[in-house]
Amino acid sequence: MRAEKTEKNRKVLIIDDDMGIRDSYEAILQPEQESCSISTGRSLFESPSGQAGPAVREGYELSLAENGTVGIEKVRAARAENRPFAVAFSDMKMPGLNGAETSRRIWEIDPDIKIVIVTAYNEYSVDELITIVGREDLLFLRKPFHEEEILQFAATMTHIWVLERKNRHHRRILHQTVMERTSQLVEANRRLQKSDNEKSAFMGYLSHSINTPLNWIGVTEMMDKDELNEDNKALIGFVEDGFERLSEFMSEMISYFDISNPGLKMELEQLSLKKIMTTILELETGNITRKKLDVQISIPDDITVFADFKLFHKLVHVLVNNAIMFSGAGGRVAIEVHEEEGALRLDIRDWGCGIAPDKIPGIFDPYTNLGDLRRKTPGFGLSLTKAKTIADLHAWDLTAWSHGAEK
Repeated sequence: MRAEKTEKNRKVLIIDDDMGIRDSYEAILQPEQESCSISTGRSLFESPSGQAGPAVREGYELSLAENGTVGIEKVRAARAENRPFAVAFSDMKMPGLNGAETSRRIWEIDPDIKIVIVTAYNEYSVDELITIVGREDLLFLRKPFHEEEILQFAATMTHIWVLERKNRHHRRILHQTVMERTSQLVEANRRLQKSDNEKSAFMGYLSHSINTPLNWIGVTEMMDKDELNEDNKALIGFVEDGFERLSEFMSEMISYFDISNPGLKMELEQLSLKKIMTTILELETGNITRKKLDVQISIPDDITVFADFKLFHKLVHVLVNNAIMFSGAGGRVAIEVHEEEGALRLDIRDWGCGIAPDKIPGIFDPYTNLGDLRRKTPGFGLSLTKAKTIADLHAWDLTAWSHGAEK
């Protein structure tokens, strides 16, 4: 992208029907080109008595127009040449177009030019002039005024014009940079989604490919094991254990990738938390009874959550099952709901063997073996990962805490 040169613009347009006034502008802004008729207009630009006009280190590039129509055409030509004016000084009362109408038409051609209306009359109020022009950044000077005021306006307005042009240029560069970066991120996201979709498709294919031979392995259950010797029975038992373990693993993997699929669509609805919790505890009745657990539930009847039913049911079931699984015989599980600053917090606590503090940060990571962490039968390390994924889908926080692992 080509950088725009905006270090300086000292082009000034003077619009006035009085030649003496135009000569006076030249004397102030280009003193080395003072006109022989300067005395005619100098009386309109008051200088302190006995003082010389201010020194101008660098003159301005002036263009003079005797009326509004000519001034408008000069602005149009300057824009076409890509050498726009920075400032225009326009008389208010002129034959044909007055200063306000001239300013309005100039800004239609070049909205960046700074315009100063110079007037000795009170035909219009400032509000009326702004209404005619259609912009509030119109500047005014009353006649007569000091030469220093013309110099100050010219210097300030040309400087502001340059700063605004640089600012717009930098904003364009920033916008282009943001658009390019956004495009890169969109493309990266597209690739990630494509990768996730391919991963899910691969898992489906892998599941089908593995389940087919697993079905043949499962046929061992139909064999008459009484006719086998002890070695063969042990071998068949080993195969059946492996079959069951592998089947469970594939089921967990497929379930995990289904939940983490970027294209997953949720059906949100208002759900009764207590009703769902009661259903889950009924499903866990066998484990609760076998371990003789004391399960305490404290959930008001009117507590509801806005969630996808299947996903929320799976999330809560994972947490409850985890608490039951790692509770010792005769242990206790507490399920409570608390309200904090308009939000709900669901606590599911067990008094099992605990988890070492250094293991907590990675407890929701895929394939973290919670069974090994708690010295129990190893799992697949995906149940809590699925729970965290479901919580993230609903924009909820899921955290873990433990007092520490038993020695």
